[in-house]
Parts: sequence; C-alpha cells; structure tokens
Amino acid sequence: MKTPITLLLLLLAPVTLAFASVAPDQSSLSGPQIWEQLFVPALHKKFAMEMPEARMFEEWVKLKGGRIIIDHGGTRTPDPRVHAFITRLAMAFGLKPQGQYRFPDKHLKAIDLQFEDRNGFKWFSTLVSYKGFSPKVRAAIEEDMGRTYNRLSEKGMDLLIKLEEEGQLNDREARTLVKEVVLKFLKRQGAPLKQKTLKMVANESPEAANALLLGPGFNHLAYSVNDLNVPEWYSLEVIELLTSMMEREGFTMMPGIQGESGGVLRQASTQAASMIFGVEGRERELVKIEYPGKYLEFVQRGPERDETGEIVFDQYDMIKLFRGFIDENAFNIYESTGRSRKAPTRSAATEAMPQAPEIDEPHQHIDAEAFIEDLDDVA
Repeated sequence: MKTPITLLLLLLAPVTLAFASVAPDQSSLSGPQIWEQLFVPALHKKFAMEMPEARMFEEWVKLKGGRIIIDHGGTRTPDPRVHAFITRLAMAFGLKPQGQYRFPDKHLKAIDLQFEDRNGFKWFSTLVSYKGFSPKVRAAIEEDMGRTYNRLSEKGMDLLIKLEEEGQLNDREARTLVKEVVLKFLKRQGAPLKQKTLKMVANESPEAANALLLGPGFNHLAYSVNDLNVPEWYSLEVIELLTSMMEREGFTMMPGIQGESGGVLRQASTQAASMIFGVEGRERELVKIEYPGKYLEFVQRGPERDETGEIVFDQYDMIKLFRGFIDENAFNIYESTGRSRKAPTRSAATEAMPQAPEIDEPHQHIDAEAFIEDLDDVA
C-alpha cells in the first residue's frame, strides 16, 4: 500500500478539471447546451471541492496519462415534491426519464434521467418511500420535511419557466440559473436535522438518513471507466484493475464489483467518506458530528446486443454501449453510504503545500459560493 504522504501529495496537487467552454460570441444556449457546458462542469467542481477523494482520484488518473469523464451522479430525497421537481429541472435541460427502478427491501425507488439520442451525464434520482417505515420513523421524517424548504429561488424559477417556454436562455441568464440550482437548491435547506431524528432513521435506513443530511445534493459522482484512456490499462479488464490499484493507493473500496465480467454494466464504489455535519442537539444547540456523506463510483459499460447476441452499432458505425442501469447493481451500490470511515487527512509534513480551503462549518451550511465565485472559472 502507498504511504499516507503519497496520498497527500495527490490530494493537495492543483486540480485541473477539463471543462467545455462556451464561445464568447454565443448569444443564447439551449437546455442541452446549458446542461453540458455549464451545469455539469459547475456540479463537478462543487463536488470535487467538497470531497477530497474526488480530487485525489482525478489527479492520480491524470498522472497516469488518463482523462476524466463523468458518467452520472445521484441524489436522494424522501419528499415527493422535491423528487418531482428534480425531474422537471432535468427535463428543462433536455433530459428525459429513461428507466424506473424499485428496491422494496430498502424502501427506495428511482429513475434515471438522460438524453434520449446520445450519451452524456445522467441523473439517477432516488425517492425514499418513507411511508413503509415504522410509525415513529415515518413521523420523524415528516416532521423534518416540515423543517426544510427545498425550493428554487424566485429568480431561479423565473429563469426555469423561461427556459421551459422558450427552450433557450442568453449566456448571463443561463449562468444565473445554474448558480441558483447547483449552489443553492442542491443542498439541504432550512433548519438542521435533529440528532435524535438522525439516529432513529439510521437504525431503519442508512440511505434515508443520508438523504436527510444532504438534502437533494448529489451524494456521488460516477466516473466512466470506458473513458479513462490510461495507456498501460489498454486491453485489460479495467474496472478490476482499477479497483485493485485504488486499494493499493489507500482508497477504501466497497467489497466486490457489481455486474458480471463481460456484461453490459459493471460498477464499483468507495465507501462513503465521513463528513462533518451540523445537527440540532437535545437542547436545540448546533452539534458537529461525523457521518457517512459522499462516495465515488466507477462505471464500465459494455456493448448492447440484439436478440441474436450480435453487438449493436449506431448510424455512425460506432458500438452502442448500454446506457441504463441494473437493479441488482444499484441495490448493492446504495450500501456505500451505510458504512462509516475517515476521510483522508493532512500531515504536518504537507502543511506548507498549496491546499484547498478548509471546511470548518457544518456541511449543510457550507456556502459553495466560497468555492465557485463565478462560473467563468469552471466553464
């Protein structure tokens, strides 16, 4: 296994995320253009700034000559209104529901939102079916939903409606809408979660507890293993090699790889890193706790096949890769947030090196504006 110093050097290395840029003379952007050129890059940067392991993994891949392409990301919420609004948001950007997934043992159901006609970043949106929990937990979740107010600002709603009606926004409007969604909507809003509610809910559903802590913020991003393009990994079973190498580098991986070798979808993930959250204590004071927060996922997609087993090609003679998800895989990936562990830490030997801003405030009170002052920095 690599030494902690190796991990720290990678962790603190400058992060250079390869984002697409908007041509300066472009007067208006369609929904899909806003999604690809502004939304996904801003979301990516925010996630990487909040989760050190994302920065560490990306620098590690780049040191090997590879590249970073994000396959999808996931959110969870127990609030049907928020779940429906997420679908509305995604559809305004040109995505559409493609598949439905149900996990009755975990009281979860999900949809994946993505472009119909091409590949791109996919939104895996999960609804926590909390009414199947015990009466006490159900009541606690409903009380908490009354303490939160996840909604888009008035300015954001005006721009969203304009995008829905006109199908495009000018560059300034597009950037404003993305800020309103990524920096303000995609996090827990309202009062802190009660500590006693967290404990009660976590005993029945770690997935629901994670959803209450993060709000509709993304709990993971999934990297496309197909697109890593590390030369020395060519022709190898990349996801197996990647998992083994990450364990050697000090990452804590979930046991096993989901999906059969040679199948249409194989997935692996880290265990969710412990993050600092602010919760309301018994005396209504703000208490800082550590709890499983976010994780990294890795997706290797195989070719689609027709009824005879032959590989399917598109109109450009390119192999059509499977774009959906598999229930059994997703069921096991959900376990990532049910295991607590420590996130990487810095040592005194590296204190003098350039480093990202420290996070002292509870997670839900972090103002992402401190990390993303202007979308010009990320797009």
